[in-house]
Amino acid sequence: MSLPPILQDRLRLPVVASPMFIVSGPDLVIAQCTSGIVGSFPSLNARPQPVLREWLTRITEALAKHDANNPETPSAPYAVNLIVHKSNDRLDEDLATIVEFQVPIVITSLGARADVNDAIHSYGGIVLRRGRAGTGTHHTERRFRGLVQHLGTARRLGPRTEVADLPHTRDLVPPLKQL
Repeated sequence: MSLPPILQDRLRLPVVASPMFIVSGPDLVIAQCTSGIVGSFPSLNARPQPVLREWLTRITEALAKHDANNPETPSAPYAVNLIVHKSNDRLDEDLATIVEFQVPIVITSLGARADVNDAIHSYGGIVLRRGRAGTGTHHTERRFRGLVQHLGTARRLGPRTEVADLPHTRDLVPPLKQL
């Protein structure tokens, strides 16, 4: 199985930065993506809702400029974390904005909805479902081996995360053994 086209030759490390509430924003996402990892932010960090359009405009323009100036090292795609729980009163507006900007990767959390997945898949976007994860090396290996299907999305696991297991992870992917 191969990586989806949006990820081919765009990642320096197979890492999805965790969308951190309040912390993640355009500056961090741009820095992550231009460094070769998937940068992400929760849509609810952009407040009020119209700010989401401003953030997506800023991110897409900055990444396009980087790619034009650095064709040999294009930026990694970015992701938006979308809360799909019925309590999110911004879901429909945020989804419409995400579809309008054709966000490459959408990380859904607090539920799963086929209509959300269909909307994102309609333009070729990738949907990752954020859920609970184990904390052991075995779980990291399972997630990493499932990278092609699920990208082993980085999650907050307390003091132990996928990044903490990077030395073990290097053994799973031959090109990473050289790092």
